[in-house]
Amino acid sequence: MLENVGSPIIYTLVTMVKNFLEVKLVLERLLENPKIARATHNIYAYRIIQSKDGRITRLQNCFDDGETGASSKMLQLLEKMRADNVLVIVSRWYGGIHLGPDRFRHITNLTYDILSKLEA
Repeated sequence: MLENVGSPIIYTLVTMVKNFLEVKLVLERLLENPKIARATHNIYAYRIIQSKDGRITRLQNCFDDGETGASSKMLQLLEKMRADNVLVIVSRWYGGIHLGPDRFRHITNLTYDILSKLEA
């Protein structure tokens, strides 16, 4: 949880996924939490590597939820860190203070931090 002026603004979650159905189920389950569902933005990115009949396919996507450009930065970080079979979700609540471009730095740093913990 990241706090700004004493108000929590960002929550991050990472989970391992093997296919798009698991991505969908995790997102649905997470949004059952009323607090998460009320977040101003639930931003996510995922990368899945699948092997079938000796063929490797990559499935990746991201969703901004109104925070234009945030999820693509998360996806770029997943690619750079070679984080496969993972879903990262960042929930952000508007706390009354405009963060400007700093919000992207916060989102990217939190994504990096949580992925680093996953690798450890």
